[in-house]
Amino acid sequence: MTSRLLLVEPSTTMRFVLDNYVQSLGHTVVSVGGYQDAVDALRDQFQSFDDDFDAIILGWPSIAVREADTLTALLEQDDFHALSVVVMSTDQRAETRAWVADRPNSAMLAWKSYESIDEILQSLTQSNGGTRDTSHAASPESAAVKFDNSDIGVLLIDDSPSIRESLTNVLTLHGYRIHAVASREEALQMIGEEVIDIAIVDFYLQDETGDEVCRDIISVNPSIVCAILTSAYSDPIIKLSLRAGAVDCFFKNEAGELLLARIDALSRVVRQRKALSTEQIRLDRLVDTLAGATLLLDEANQLTYVSDQAAKQLGYADRRELVGQSATAVLDPEKLTQLGSGRHKAQWVNSEQDTVDVVYRMIYLTGTTERMLNFKFSEVARSEPQPSNSMAAAGIAAGLSKSTASAEPQAKKSFVSDAPTTAFSDSADPFLHQMFSYLDKQSDVSESVSLLILGVMFRHKDGSTMPVSDHEELSEIIHDSIMAIYRRENHVAQLAAHRYGFLLRHTDAPQSYLLTRKIMQLCNETPLPESLADKGELCVNGCLLGLEKQAGGAAHEVLSRAMSGLRAVDVRGVNQALLLDLKRMLPVYPGN
Repeated sequence: MTSRLLLVEPSTTMRFVLDNYVQSLGHTVVSVGGYQDAVDALRDQFQSFDDDFDAIILGWPSIAVREADTLTALLEQDDFHALSVVVMSTDQRAETRAWVADRPNSAMLAWKSYESIDEILQSLTQSNGGTRDTSHAASPESAAVKFDNSDIGVLLIDDSPSIRESLTNVLTLHGYRIHAVASREEALQMIGEEVIDIAIVDFYLQDETGDEVCRDIISVNPSIVCAILTSAYSDPIIKLSLRAGAVDCFFKNEAGELLLARIDALSRVVRQRKALSTEQIRLDRLVDTLAGATLLLDEANQLTYVSDQAAKQLGYADRRELVGQSATAVLDPEKLTQLGSGRHKAQWVNSEQDTVDVVYRMIYLTGTTERMLNFKFSEVARSEPQPSNSMAAAGIAAGLSKSTASAEPQAKKSFVSDAPTTAFSDSADPFLHQMFSYLDKQSDVSESVSLLILGVMFRHKDGSTMPVSDHEELSEIIHDSIMAIYRRENHVAQLAAHRYGFLLRHTDAPQSYLLTRKIMQLCNETPLPESLADKGELCVNGCLLGLEKQAGGAAHEVLSRAMSGLRAVDVRGVNQALLLDLKRMLPVYPGN
């Protein structure tokens, strides 16, 4: 398809590039460098036969230009309303997008994607009566016509259906991923299910205020950027909102362009955070690859940097547990100042408060007061080699039986009364062998692996509980349900009565926490048999332990530690999991 096009772009270089490219596609181009020249060309086009323009390519000004305002006003008039317009923009500001969104048969294209212009022109000229049709756009770049902000997820929380619909329409038109809900409960559920970057919260909800909801959102996911939506300017509302963690206040009666500009600003913050996070991950990988386990200390002996490998070596699931802490959490800083730079041997403390022998090299960083410590553990003989034959599972079972019998609490009233386990069922053998292979590094997998132990109970309406194994029909239902949750072969098994084990493979620690919570929720949602349907509900407790730090250790000791952790949870309550690596509790339902 060839057309007669009007190109207006003040920049000589950009006009030259686009003029040549569009002509190479077979189009006829009238090129002008001034907006007033474009106004004159549009008004004069009807003076000669067959000189009408099929479309205009408009280079949007980066600053306010009076002649450009005249041109855009002309394009909004009835005589030019049907003329296709492709706006070429370098920054895609909110006011630019608003103009394109309001004018039919218009589209926006980033200058960097100018080679997609032919597809955009076809889409516009083939659309009937001004409805944009981007189905002909074949390349990802051409999707910029829809204001591609799909990398930003926005959560709208407002109990007014009309406000939700209005904001959803505006933001969807500008390419954001929108999730609209009416209450705090729905918002927290949505955060658990979708990737949310920005939350916009109405201050006056039916049962709570926006600052309370904002505080809850940030407590669940601190990376979400929150803003408060209010109907009027009020100093007390703004102060409460900012104190709760909101970064901005939006006003319902402000202009749509201003609202978009505010959301654009928050989006830039989110993108900068993501870019910094990506760069940090890349640098961490470089440090782990080139330098290995590395710590940085400032002159006040505070840990300012901990590499991922260093955190794992010292038994921490997340290096952020150490960053900002005093060096005394790991080592003796006074000895560092006495020894100076060079290679040294010392005894440090890991996350379990056990003393470990390390060899480290200390370097004073030039131009700073910081010191870098690159370390590794000294070679220590294993206390007992692991079996590598078919007797492994039997050894694990015997060790666990002995450990659980000796560790059983005697005086406390427990959520579950654990009888000492004398043997595992035959169905558990493949699971135990699989666990042993992970501990002994026999399985070649790129993911991390964690052990999750669950205890499933039935809680009567009066608060009393019974193991599901005490009810034959319920026990069978639970067994079938759990076996269907995680279908990776040999990675789930019934270990003993109402105790189930999972070997979770995951990319990082947060993913293992999400898997734990989801599995526990699915257990609770198992349909009850008719004989129990109205008598109570299912509840479940769990204990999660990463196997990477346990590599090479005795399998029965790992299982014993996880079982002991589960008993500690049982005493505390229901529907919780102990994250042994973090030494903290994870509620199954965070809103409760």
